[in-house]
Amino acid sequence: FMVFLKNIPNELFVAAKIAKIRNIITKMHQVGVSAGIAIYPQDGTTYLELYNHADMAMYSVKKNGKNGFEFYVDITKNNADES
Repeated sequence: FMVFLKNIPNELFVAAKIAKIRNIITKMHQVGVSAGIAIYPQDGTTYLELYNHADMAMYSVKKNGKNGFEFYVDITKNNADES
């Protein structure tokens, strides 16, 4: 499923909301929750860009042990900034 949040003040706010959602889901069901987070406009300006970047972040969580969340990080931008 997807969650869209409007008017977010910062990443800490998003992390707190995701943690709350994870806690509710895991209390109700015996499942893990892996979430990827992409923020408009820094991580994309279209639905498809944001969806793909959140999906990449989610699969990074799954690869690194599951049951957590990550913000999307554009490694190509970070590499370009270091050049």
